[in-house]
Amino acid sequence: TAAGLISLLAASAWAPYAWSVDWQATYSIGSSLSLSSNARLRREGEEEAGGTARLTLGAVAKGTGRRLKFNTNSSISLISRTITGGADVDQRLRAISSFELLENQVFVDGNFTSTRELISSASPISGGDAAADRDQRTSVTSISLSPYWQRRYGRWAQSLVRYRHTEVIAEGGTNDSRNDSLELQLVGGNKIAPWRPALTAEAVNNNQRASAGRTENDLTRFSIAFGNQLALSRRYSLTASIGYDKVDASNDNRDLSGVSWSLGTIMRPGPRTNISFSFGQRFGEPAIEADMRYEITPRLSLRLQATQNLNSGLQRLVNDSNLVTVDPLTGELVTPAGVPAGFVNSGINAGISVQQTFEASLVGDYGRNRIIVSAVQYQREFDDGNDQTTRVRGSFTRTLSPYLSVTASSFYRFNSLRTAVETQTLNGRLDLNYRIGPRATVFSGYSFTTRLSDDANREYVEHVGTVGGRVTF
Repeated sequence: TAAGLISLLAASAWAPYAWSVDWQATYSIGSSLSLSSNARLRREGEEEAGGTARLTLGAVAKGTGRRLKFNTNSSISLISRTITGGADVDQRLRAISSFELLENQVFVDGNFTSTRELISSASPISGGDAAADRDQRTSVTSISLSPYWQRRYGRWAQSLVRYRHTEVIAEGGTNDSRNDSLELQLVGGNKIAPWRPALTAEAVNNNQRASAGRTENDLTRFSIAFGNQLALSRRYSLTASIGYDKVDASNDNRDLSGVSWSLGTIMRPGPRTNISFSFGQRFGEPAIEADMRYEITPRLSLRLQATQNLNSGLQRLVNDSNLVTVDPLTGELVTPAGVPAGFVNSGINAGISVQQTFEASLVGDYGRNRIIVSAVQYQREFDDGNDQTTRVRGSFTRTLSPYLSVTASSFYRFNSLRTAVETQTLNGRLDLNYRIGPRATVFSGYSFTTRLSDDANREYVEHVGTVGGRVTF
């Protein structure tokens, strides 16, 4: 991971000499001290206070050229804690790129992510920067390359052929994996309107290498589907699809193969609203797919999504990272819901599952005020039961003066586990940032976190106070 950050910094330093790309980069170095009232996140009566010192290096870089686009928002921290001694590394490295090999036809997308993820969606989590949940996290690094070829055949049709190779490396307690997928699409064009038929095929091979005594969750899937869209008017269309999935899961006793189908609609009732919705069945479970985008005002947008996926171990995290894009207005790396990447941390769940996801986000930027609200619910169907995770997180930042800003944030997390244990975690946090110069900022913060559970051993309360500073150059 340290090598990954060094390579990103080196790329941004040398890149002005490559491909006539316009490069912009900002670097930062900061340090902070945090004190936690419950550094091990233990139940009442077993609390132990502890302090954490953190040194952080950061880089935000963007490269824009005729053929190459590159973005990274990365940081790496060296952490020392009084309760354990020694030093640890905490990385949040994200980089995406796109290179055009043949104009308007052949492209290569790249994605690199290295973060410390919660071991489970039910893991205890610290609300501050005290690294109190260090032993509940594991390092996950994924590297993905995806060449693809797209072509238009006049107004008759367009096609897409995409191959993706992904390597995932995770430290002890989880499974490394290698994923290869091939996707084919053929979509009808305007010449055959009001119909818009589409033929899609996808082959996926996920090979997981077992570690730390865990069993393998190898997964092979071949899918083919035929869909059609009928335009009733310029604003409303009906959709339907039918297909078949062949699934071979070595560690799952369910029959996940079978016919898939869906019925739905696409609506564009106004210039600021786009809605698509379908329901059906896939992998033996009800399936809902939806996407709604509504620009409430030019500065405030609402996004609602629903998706169904077949996941294996760490593959959900990889799929999420491959969907990260660049916000054209802010330049941030964002999820399809428009919230910053990593804004919601759901954790890792080993095993093969059919996952139905519902997500809503509200993002507003008013110059001196910025609001982000994200709500996500995962419903996972495993071979040996099911679980559910709901997480809501929100933040509001107010710039009080050219020098002072304040951020109030909170999150709520609900977990219903396969073991029939339920937990609820609630956090509130307040942060102050004060500029003491053109490139220097000092900050302080307070965080309160509590967790309630059917199992008293899982409950805890934590208070965290943090002070620090940061310099950019």
